[in-house]
Amino acid sequence: LRPPAGWVPPAHREASIMEAMKSRAAVAQKWAADHAVVCRKRAVQIGEEAKKRGAAIASDPGVRVAAASAASGAVGVGAAGATAGVLSGGVLGAALGAVPAVFTFGLSIP
Repeated sequence: LRPPAGWVPPAHREASIMEAMKSRAAVAQKWAADHAVVCRKRAVQIGEEAKKRGAAIASDPGVRVAAASAASGAVGVGAAGATAGVLSGGVLGAALGAVPAVFTFGLSIP
């Protein structure tokens, strides 16, 4: 009896498979390392461009005025909204608390 064509004994077959896997892993590792370097360079380049654009925008006096106006407007409108919320909540709570006051002998009124 003869083994079929291309037949390799099991011990040799495992060794050749391991060598093929090691070879492919080495190729994949080199590919990943090369691409990591390229990605890092591109990320640094994008970061530098964004830094330059941000500095140019921040140095514009119109942008500074707009930012200051937005901040002061937010503070003013926020304070007015908070005041209105506190007052309307107190009034509404007192009005709704007056209804069950009959049943709780006045303890439900805030």
